[in-house]
Parts: sequence; structure tokens; C-alpha cells
Amino acid sequence: MDSDASFPAAGKRSGLGRERLLAAAREVISEFGVEGLRVRRLAAAAGVSPPLVSYHYPDQATLIASVHRELVLDYFAYREGAARAASGPIEKLRACARAGLPPAVDPALVAPLFELHGLARRNSAHAEAMSGLWHSEHALYLGIIEDGVREQLFTLSRPAADVAGTLLALEDGLALHLVGDNASMSGEWALSTLLHTAALELSCPELEHDGSRR
Repeated sequence: MDSDASFPAAGKRSGLGRERLLAAAREVISEFGVEGLRVRRLAAAAGVSPPLVSYHYPDQATLIASVHRELVLDYFAYREGAARAASGPIEKLRACARAGLPPAVDPALVAPLFELHGLARRNSAHAEAMSGLWHSEHALYLGIIEDGVREQLFTLSRPAADVAGTLLALEDGLALHLVGDNASMSGEWALSTLLHTAALELSCPELEHDGSRR
């Protein structure tokens, strides 16, 4: 095979390499599911030849695991950035809650993430990615809660770690329904429910007065 006909010149490979394929794989998984990820479909989405896909990812399992890891990193970076940009524990917790639910978080980011989380039951690499995200998000919520307690803005009736876990688990369930286009649930209702629960758990009614909501 003539390699020049199948693969781009070295100077052009950066735009057609792994990052481009990973981005295209997210789109394909979001639209067609994991089972719809095929070499030719991925190549078409990335605008490259099928041999280039096989060159970078000869094993589909490696490709899917790489997509999952990148999604986890990008999703958490978005959430952490949203919380850091807010001022004070109350605003930070509101921001953290908003950033975990569509439409604030891009469905193109969270939809394939949920698709890939579904592989965790059968694959240790995917289980590790999902568990790692949970630990990171839990730590984010926990840090905000502990800061609020120190500043006497939040009052706890049970351990802060338990409250953080409750909020995260509720958020995940709400996000799953929103990503699944549950016609009985709106993003506004989901956020209101999450913040109401946080307000009750932390004895902080002000958490419910989220001025960013429409």
C-alpha cells in the first residue's frame, strides 16, 4: 500500500490525528450509541480515510476507552471551572449544580458520557473511569460544603460526605432523564429540585434563590 495515499504528511497529521478522531467519536456515540461506532462512520465524521482510523486505533476497545477517559476529564474540568468562577460557597454550590445538568452542560458532552458509563458493568476500564469521575465530583461538592460550614453559611445534620454523595447521586439521576429527553422533566425543574434538596440538607434557604435561572 502506498502510505502517502493513505496517511497525511507529517505536518498535517496534528489536525487529523488522535484528537480529531476522539472528537468525532464523541459525536458518533452521542448520535448512534456505542454500538453505532464503526470505522467508516467515524472516518466520515472526522473527514479522514478509514485506514487512518485503523492506524491510530487498530483496536476499537482502546478507542472507546480513550473517548471515555477524555470525556471524563473534559466534563470535570468544565464543572470545576464553573465552581471556581463563582464567589463564595453558596454561589459555588449553585454553579456546581447548574454545571452538572443540561442545558447548562453541553448535551454533546454529557450524552456520550452516559452512553459510555453503561459499559462499566462489563469492563473494568470503563468502571474505573466512571468511579474516578464520581470521586472527583464528590470531592468538589464536599469541598464547597465544608467551606460553607466553616463560614457558618451551611449547617449539617449528618456528615458532609453523605450530603455531597446525596446531591451527586440526585444530580446524576436528573441528568440521565434530561439527556434521555424525558418529556415530563425540564432542566429548570431538575435544577430547582437539586437546589431545594441542597437547601434542606444544608439548612440554607438562600441556595434556592438562584438568580441565573430563567
